[in-house]
Amino acid sequence: MDEIKETPIEELISRRADLSSFIVHLTRIYEGKSAKENLESIIRSHTIEARNPMGMGASNIRWINSKSRILNFQDLINSQRAVSFTECPLEHLYAFVEPIEWRDIKLEPYGIAFTKAHARELGLNPIWYVDQTPSVPSWLSHKINNLIAKAVKSGDFLHSDIASIVPLFEIMQPKSDSTIKKEFWWEREWRHVGDVNFYIKDIALGICPEEEIEYFEELSSQFSTRKVRFINIRWSLETIIAKLAGWEGRISPFEPYED
Repeated sequence: MDEIKETPIEELISRRADLSSFIVHLTRIYEGKSAKENLESIIRSHTIEARNPMGMGASNIRWINSKSRILNFQDLINSQRAVSFTECPLEHLYAFVEPIEWRDIKLEPYGIAFTKAHARELGLNPIWYVDQTPSVPSWLSHKINNLIAKAVKSGDFLHSDIASIVPLFEIMQPKSDSTIKKEFWWEREWRHVGDVNFYIKDIALGICPEEEIEYFEELSSQFSTRKVRFINIRWSLETIIAKLAGWEGRISPFEPYED
């Protein structure tokens, strides 16, 4: 009897359209700077700054402070600053820049992508979405909230194990009479606590509007001997493949290509 050859897991995963080999960070308008300017800054500084506190720790610290003032409140909040990424497949990234109901953050079609393997080397990690469906009597989030409150009350939150973990926790809950809607699990988010420092040569792909691709490829080439290719967030997968392969002609099945 012939031995059945096992398929490598890497091969199986690479063929799944719902999974991506890339982790993407998109920029936005922030503190008076455009999304384009922020991408320029990321490329020039080789750093994605952790500007915003994220996760259950930040929300709980704010809530605790509103009830009873925390002396080192700002230090605690700053410890929860993180950088957000997504593992959404490249051909579906356009969904992140669409106008979305009940979503406050408006991302723009500018960003960079790392391979998932390199993202892990940089210390990125998938976040944990914790359900808070009102009809469920016991929430895991209660346990996490208790640990946060205990660490804050002890006065040693900054040195606690929970402080470094909770930026990676987010709740998800449907709208009800007593709760707001918070459903972002579809973003398939990864985070890095603190700034992300990297080499330009390690950028797998860049993202920008089509008319600015030449500009950003030239900008990134100033910091690396390896050319970083940029794509348009609204390209289909086949267009992405064609462009990265260097095919600049039309790929429409309805129009003949004329050299």
